Amino acid sequence: MKQILLSFLAISFLFIACNKDDDEPQQPQVKDRMELLTSVAWQIDHLYQVQGGQKAYYDRGGSNNTYNYGSDLLKFNTDGSGTYTTSAGNSYTIEWQFDNAGKTEISYTINGFPNGSLDIKLENVFLDENNFRYAEMYTNNGLHTGGSVYRTPGK
Repeated sequence: MKQILLSFLAISFLFIACNKDDDEPQQPQVKDRMELLTSVAWQIDHLYQVQGGQKAYYDRGGSNNTYNYGSDLLKFNTDGSGTYTTSAGNSYTIEWQFDNAGKTEISYTINGFPNGSLDIKLENVFLDENNFRYAEMYTNNGLHTGGSVYRTPGK
């Protein structure tokens, strides 16, 4: 009788232990930087830059913007290609890559831009599902440009 009772308790314990594992909450899947960057097209929410000594400012919904980036979209694909669409509706192909192992630096080239291809360097890249922020540097038509850009998923 003692043996039957011990067998019953052992089986009960195994059943309870198996059920307990099923009840534990699953940890959310963490996306890597490639997946975060390429999962959406990114729109500008805020931009502050200096180009050739002139300041440019854009704040989505703001009234004192120096330029309208309201329809500007930047889309990165996992194969190193992508698309840049200006607020004027012009669309250009891009080629891009991460420049360091931490994936906090990105270089991309906008092909066929009005003054030729445009090489852009992004540093201090911060990425999560709702934010893409970075420092941006490039030279366009002889004008050196640097600034900070905040993007969110496009609508």
